[in-house]
Amino acid sequence: MGQNGRKHVVYGVDDRPPLREAVPLGFQHLVAMLLGNITPPLLVAGALSLSGSDTALLLQAVFFMAGLATLVQAYPIGPVGGRIPVVMGTSIAFVTGIIVIGREYGLGAVFGACLVASVVEILLGFSISRLRTLFPPLVNGIVVMLIGLTLIPVGMDYAAGGVGAADYGAPANLLMASVVFLVTLVLNRFAKGFLSHGSLLVGVVAGYATAIALGRVDFSSSVGRRFARGAPTAGLRPGVSCRRHSAHGVRLRDQRHGDDRRHLGYARCGRPRRNDRGAEGRTRR
Repeated sequence: MGQNGRKHVVYGVDDRPPLREAVPLGFQHLVAMLLGNITPPLLVAGALSLSGSDTALLLQAVFFMAGLATLVQAYPIGPVGGRIPVVMGTSIAFVTGIIVIGREYGLGAVFGACLVASVVEILLGFSISRLRTLFPPLVNGIVVMLIGLTLIPVGMDYAAGGVGAADYGAPANLLMASVVFLVTLVLNRFAKGFLSHGSLLVGVVAGYATAIALGRVDFSSSVGRRFARGAPTAGLRPGVSCRRHSAHGVRLRDQRHGDDRRHLGYARCGRPRRNDRGAEGRTRR
């Protein structure tokens, strides 16, 4: 802490932390980005009773635009971008308005409203210096506080196990949430160095370890179990052989019908047989 009561900046914009800190802190940034971007579209999808395909569409759109905006912020294009290492994403402040529009007019109207609102925000951005007088620190603080208070019921539902869960409010769910909350809070407030900066990541890891200890993590569908059932195959049907055809594709010969089907792309066909090399050369010529 400095004499004015503010924390010193640990790393500047152009500083490069050591690899032992950069990797876990970057992973922590990724975890925070995932949680912050997943929550708003899931809230909207649940409130509008969207299908699985529409929910997947919302999630894909959110992550695509979040990644694009993050790249623009980190690597500006002309005057667009702040050249700061910040993850851009969705905002919980617009969820209530989106739900109202979606219930009344449908998902298409939600997309249209977001497009119109984005144009308005761009226009306001050109005169942000004049608008700052309308938003003093007191107003900004109240807005942020209200957003946090609005999210308390959502956080409590997630801590209890999720709305509609069969074990909603079970002691095990509350215990896991309490571990994450307390570990993150204590480390952020009292720890120093990496433990303080990485308090979120440590809290998530501690909560996951608690879930494993309580038997709440299912490893039956893990990657190792899937590969134990058999190695991945190329997906060719029985009786279909593959031989190299040219640099632009491969030829699949159906031995049952005797016809050839050429497919663009590449396939691992193995070394061609000796009696096929002449045919291969004639095909290339």
